[in-house]
Amino acid sequence: MRWSWFFCGVFFLLLSAYMDNVRGTLLPVLSQLYLLDYQQAGQFLVLGQLGAFVATAILLPISNRWTLRRIGIVACLVCVLISISSYFVSSKFMALAWGGCLGAGIAFLGSLSSLFSEKSADLEYKTRAMAACHATYGFASFFAPIIASTVLVKKIEWQYLYIALIPALFLLSLFCFKFAPQNMTSDLSQHKQSIKLSRKQWFSVAVVIFYVGGEVLSAMWMTSWFLSVGKTIEEGAWATSLFFMLMTLTRLACAFFAKPQWVKSILWLSILVPSLLFSLGRVFEIYWLIPFMGLVGPFFPLFVAYSSANNPAQSRTIIIWMLTAMQGLLAVVNLATGYFADHFGLGTAYWLPVLLMGICAILLHKNLEVKEN
Repeated sequence: MRWSWFFCGVFFLLLSAYMDNVRGTLLPVLSQLYLLDYQQAGQFLVLGQLGAFVATAILLPISNRWTLRRIGIVACLVCVLISISSYFVSSKFMALAWGGCLGAGIAFLGSLSSLFSEKSADLEYKTRAMAACHATYGFASFFAPIIASTVLVKKIEWQYLYIALIPALFLLSLFCFKFAPQNMTSDLSQHKQSIKLSRKQWFSVAVVIFYVGGEVLSAMWMTSWFLSVGKTIEEGAWATSLFFMLMTLTRLACAFFAKPQWVKSILWLSILVPSLLFSLGRVFEIYWLIPFMGLVGPFFPLFVAYSSANNPAQSRTIIIWMLTAMQGLLAVVNLATGYFADHFGLGTAYWLPVLLMGICAILLHKNLEVKEN
């Protein structure tokens, strides 16, 4: 186990998850401050995903030239500038533009986390390392809505939710400088990788992007949906936090107990069970079932580790393609959510997570079928 690489991945994901999931609680507040309707709120998220798409798209050529150490330091400094710039947001246009920059910063940090953690362990422990690292996402995302709602209820300016991260970003850049490998490529005997993928590898990418679409939409719009059914912002924030607590606990359970022969069963359970509970909560108005969508937690780290283990010669390329493609899909589905919410109501639009999880399940079946053949 390469512990310095693993902890680099953990710290990158910790900050990325916080920055990302403060957005969900902040969204109705920004909508009120800058007079954004549902479609424009969707555009705020779409621009964030487009910024993330650009950020992840340039990672592959950069990672063939720069070490992850250098990329990590630059990413931290970029996020410092993004945090500072939040203080100057004062209009609808500036809020939308800043949303695009924020998405790019979040994607940089999150992508680096996946690349560091994927390479931190040998094949035997890769699944557990990915699950343990990505439990950090659930942990940070659990506290992010609570912190955000507490700050907003106390009438503190929303910008301080991001400005407060500046010291942590500087510390992470120093940690990366001190402990990240200076030449990860040669240490791993890994040379430049082709950006082309096979049909089997594209199936893996497709599975991930539809899963992430369902997971992110269910969490990102949860507070707004709770407000639409008459609940308070505090109740919506706590529901979102429960979602991420369940995500954290299931990922930690996999990190400690999951065995390689269980991976396929866990993948199926983590897609089907939470989708069923979410649907029952919506149909029968049992609102406390909605956050149980967080049981999807193990799917992403386990499937990424599974795909990486089956394609060791192109693991970095596959991960970056997954991260890039999912940003493109998230831009589309956030725009669609805003459109459907404005024209048919948020209740109708909030069925999209289940639809995306259903597509993911179909693609997962095809993916496993292709690999077996």
